[in-house]
Amino acid sequence: MEEKLKKFTCTSCGEEPCVLEVRVREDTDIQAGCPFDEDNNVAHWVEEETEEFEKMIKIVDGYDHTDQPNKGRAPIGIYFALVKDNKAVSWIFSTGIYPHISNSEPTGFEIVIHSPEPYEHGLGGFAEECEHTGGECFVDVSATSGEKLGEKFMRTGKAEVIWDELEEWYRSRLEE
Repeated sequence: MEEKLKKFTCTSCGEEPCVLEVRVREDTDIQAGCPFDEDNNVAHWVEEETEEFEKMIKIVDGYDHTDQPNKGRAPIGIYFALVKDNKAVSWIFSTGIYPHISNSEPTGFEIVIHSPEPYEHGLGGFAEECEHTGGECFVDVSATSGEKLGEKFMRTGKAEVIWDELEEWYRSRLEE
């Protein structure tokens, strides 16, 4: 059975914040003591409704295949994806670091929407396999928005600007 992140609040002690976040199977009940209870009695935990997004970060290998006909090169990248309900919004940040050659400036690449079905704005591409949808995937890409997000990320130095932007894209394009 698949695990998911659940958030529980203690109703025994009345202290704030008394919250427990754990990754558990769907059918799991929590039996744990409250950290504010000096006797460490088993507390009464109530599951909170959460709008869980899975945040994914991966390193994308760079490559240099310019020694082969019709091949190119790409810098090392950092792939960010915000995933929920078999839909996702992703973005790649280029480090500007190319294997075996001089390097360039970091930059943001496109923001990509991944959906198992077309959505009202009309998705531009189609892929047969997608790690976010679990199968077929309709995609929409915005290179300009990806560049702007890269500039904002480099200006602020805060990863939260990435998650906020991806969540805004998800909510405005994929939620019904």
